[in-house]
Parts: sequence; structure tokens; C-alpha cells
Amino acid sequence: MTGSATVGFNGSPAGMSTVRWAAREAAARHLPVVLLHSWTTQPLDVPALPQEARSKRP
Repeated sequence: MTGSATVGFNGSPAGMSTVRWAAREAAARHLPVVLLHSWTTQPLDVPALPQEARSKRP
């Protein structure tokens, strides 16, 4: 079998359960695990682009 077991992780307790499940499934199939984790470094209500860049957009 080829490929990998890919799982997303958001840091929550439920997410950790999902990571454990994926690791068990991958081990049973002799596959590597690819763990994806994402986060933001700023509050969601802050624009991603500075004001100058937004005003220059078409």
C-alpha cells in the first residue's frame, strides 16, 4: 500500500483524539502520518493586508 494518513489538528481535545486514531490507522496499514496544523497569529477581525495595500488593489 502506498500513500499516507493525513490528519488535521486544531489543538482541541477532540482533535487530539483524531490524531491518535489516524496514528493507529496508519500503523495498521504501515503508512506514514502527515499532521497538518494551522493557526492565525492575529485576531480574525484584523485585515490581512495593510491599508496601503488594500487601497492599491483593483
